[in-house]
Amino acid sequence: MKQLFTLAMLSITTFSFAQSYQNELESAASFIQKKDYCSAFKILEKNLSPENSSYFDYYYGSVSAVKCGNKEKAFSWLTEAKNKGLGLKNGEIDYLLQDENLVILHNTEKWEQLISSMKTALIEKENIAKAKSKEWVDTIKNNAVSSKSIKANKGYSLYFSEVGVEKVPYLVYIPSQYLEKTATKAIVYLHGGVNSIPNYYHENPDIVKEPIFQYGENHNTIIIYPFAKKDFGWVDQLEAFKNVVEITKEVQKKYNIDKNNLFLGGMSNGGTATFWFATQKKMPYKGYFSISAMPKLNIGAIDFKNISEPLYSINAKDDDVFKYEDVNSIYLKNQNKNWHFETIDEGSHGLIYNENGQEILSDILGKLIKEK
Repeated sequence: MKQLFTLAMLSITTFSFAQSYQNELESAASFIQKKDYCSAFKILEKNLSPENSSYFDYYYGSVSAVKCGNKEKAFSWLTEAKNKGLGLKNGEIDYLLQDENLVILHNTEKWEQLISSMKTALIEKENIAKAKSKEWVDTIKNNAVSSKSIKANKGYSLYFSEVGVEKVPYLVYIPSQYLEKTATKAIVYLHGGVNSIPNYYHENPDIVKEPIFQYGENHNTIIIYPFAKKDFGWVDQLEAFKNVVEITKEVQKKYNIDKNNLFLGGMSNGGTATFWFATQKKMPYKGYFSISAMPKLNIGAIDFKNISEPLYSINAKDDDVFKYEDVNSIYLKNQNKNWHFETIDEGSHGLIYNENGQEILSDILGKLIKEK
């Protein structure tokens, strides 16, 4: 949490304001770093406004106000920060309570009211999130079908695959144009971030924002979306890799999937895992795609010569997670006629989440499906 606020201080704000406003904030930040709080306070007092300023701006304004002896302005700016969302992220209230810069405000009625209102707002936010999650889970559970004989529900359905004591959730997205009598293209998509995920996140309705689902709707493609976590995922657990194939088979029993148009791919960790599937024998997939991945597995060496189906991978040269030079080096040492390595100059690691993300995704998948 401290790092979050420290980084925020160095840039003051992540929004794009007018250049003059940015310059003023940068000047204020410079004074704060030098502990010249009164100079910072004078600048911020002239420039902070509800229309332009983030809660980070107001927070550091309140620190400068306290240090410059203006408690009333400090409370005023903390209130503005609260109104803009300060305290709604886990850890922020605790950070404020432990912030030595604000200790002088403690033991006052205004401080107690401020912290109390933040805690109330956080509880309300959490309750709303819980209600939305319950509604989401109830809906996707009810959408599930047991066989092809039952009319498929359009949209998202939730299923589980049991592997020993693990109960692995996965989503199936059925596009609005899906017809039960028509064999339909399908993609198995493996998400990234596995090493940082302690629990499966299928209960979070924000999962619908994943770009692959919009692709599925736009191109009448069924999306099979397994979930992974740190201690059971496609990074360190071979059984999690194998279970993806089992999930695929289960979905084929429930929906009319064109076996000649069944593909697998993923993003980051999921893209790396794709190389394992692409080098195994007797896989049901007719092609693969890998986005922002490092082609190097934790569970064993990749035998690149075994890539027998088309595999399209794409990395950005400015990727800040997996260095482009390292990925390119592996490609040059292990070229295979079926592995097509593409690059873009800019896009960073989360390139499919950028404004042109759908275009990038559609382009790489279009090439893969066309070659198939």
